[in-house]
Amino acid sequence: MIEIIPNYDLYGEPRIGSAATGFHIEDIEERSKGLDWVIKPHRHRNLFQILCIFEGKADVQIDSLRHVMKGCSLLSVPAGVVHAFNFQPGSEGVVITLSTENIATVLGQGDADYLRPLIETATVIDLNSKRITQLSQCISMLREEFLAHADRKLSALLLLTKLLLITAKRQVDSQLIATAAIPQHLKTVERFRDLVEKHYKEQWQVNRYAKELNVSTSTLNRMCHKSLDTNAKAIIHDRVILEAKRRLTYTQQPLDQIAYHLGFKDPAYFSRLFKISENISPRDFRKSQQA
Repeated sequence: MIEIIPNYDLYGEPRIGSAATGFHIEDIEERSKGLDWVIKPHRHRNLFQILCIFEGKADVQIDSLRHVMKGCSLLSVPAGVVHAFNFQPGSEGVVITLSTENIATVLGQGDADYLRPLIETATVIDLNSKRITQLSQCISMLREEFLAHADRKLSALLLLTKLLLITAKRQVDSQLIATAAIPQHLKTVERFRDLVEKHYKEQWQVNRYAKELNVSTSTLNRMCHKSLDTNAKAIIHDRVILEAKRRLTYTQQPLDQIAYHLGFKDPAYFSRLFKISENISPRDFRKSQQA
């Protein structure tokens, strides 16, 4: 399969420089300055990244969405998500990279449900002064440990990474708590979206998701309408179409292989569904992205 936009480990490198540990940390400037502060669209098949900006700003592309990150903010980038950066020259910050195996270890230490939203969904977090101080201390310890030749180095790096993620998650939670307690329907919808992310390629129907969440189909749809102004089936459909667009845009994978990858038994049905959704055939959509 030929990639139009490459899968990298570290940007511009086919393999992560710290393959033995599956962990890397570097300043934003280290990689970006020599590239005129522009990191072109790419993704990491088996890596999770955390980007922290302390000074300056960046125009960020996450799939088809764009966001401006200013100083004192953090971005989590899950494996497989297409992303790009245009940094303001002189921006200061760090990029932390972990293999998906190491992230699984972090999640396997008893806090999977708490941290999974940051791990599985690209998230931009604006940090207050207290969190900045805490994160700066954590990052300083990560740098020191990364450069050290010490026993249990990887264990220490993963524990410090977990501390960093918990600190970031506390910031997210405090912003929600500051306005109101999180309603139950929002929690259920978030769990539903987590399940969709895991199972959308398996063509689960709405009733299967509802069963996993211990709610009725009608209740799940009502919660989705209340939270997102759409229904459960549309959320599943949109995730499938998003992945189809990614593969049509960033790979030369044949249409039938894309359809099978997304759980369709009939590629022609996939093409019809895509055209109904996007008002353009998959083939023509690919051509429009490559023009």
